[in-house]
Amino acid sequence: MTWDGVPITKNAYIIDLPKNLLTELRAYADRMGITDMYHGLVMDGQPLPQGGERPVKFNGYNWMIQRPKSHWKSNMHWTSPADEDAHDDYLRVLSVGGFDEVLQKVGSYFDLDALSAYHLSFIGVSHCQKGFVHADVNNSGRKAFNMIIPLHLQQDEGGELMEKHPELEIVSDDETVTKLYKYEYHTASMVGDGALHATAQTEGRGMRMAATVYIGDITPTNVNHLLMSLTQAYPPVGDAKHLLDRAGSHWCKLNPLKRLPSNDGKKVAGVVTIPGIM
Repeated sequence: MTWDGVPITKNAYIIDLPKNLLTELRAYADRMGITDMYHGLVMDGQPLPQGGERPVKFNGYNWMIQRPKSHWKSNMHWTSPADEDAHDDYLRVLSVGGFDEVLQKVGSYFDLDALSAYHLSFIGVSHCQKGFVHADVNNSGRKAFNMIIPLHLQQDEGGELMEKHPELEIVSDDETVTKLYKYEYHTASMVGDGALHATAQTEGRGMRMAATVYIGDITPTNVNHLLMSLTQAYPPVGDAKHLLDRAGSHWCKLNPLKRLPSNDGKKVAGVVTIPGIM
């Protein structure tokens, strides 16, 4: 990411996505009941208590809804698969949307050996007084990233996107500068090691909803650092063996047969470009 041509952090990126990915993720969230659930949580006055969590089933799959503690100063909630079956169901949707090509481009761009999509969620928010600055990934050796894929952006009264209201704050590596970033459909922001960011302030402008996909080249050297960044129910907390057993499951530099699981086993076409740091 750059502002006026200048990057303020070395591990934040913008990535173009396959056009079909937005359609598939929105449809999945709708048919699972996740979109309606978020309307209740963040728009209709039915949030979880701060720091609360609640197990829920969507179409027979186990998921977990969580709300961070009060230091987040927002009504942000995240909802994630609670076990491997639900996780794999989400992966199949990513496959249909062309996410294999995203993995291939990221792996090639960073010259990684292999990648797994190891941690998935949907996030939603409508009110944020002040964003909590944090990093999603640390000390991975520049091998792991969280990709934020916008699904629903806030609109004005006429139904137009709120162009003047950015959704993401990015903090410089020396923590002296904060810049604002406006989400765009069919484009993901991707944050890696130590990339400090926060939800931008918002009030009364509707709901923001996004999918998040953590991807990484999981190794014995970085696996414990990756585990320290996880906040949701799956993968199992503190279980390094579980992550290592699934390392390189979805893309491998030396094995083109490594792909996301799909319903029919067919390869899915898609187009994605990584323009680098923008």
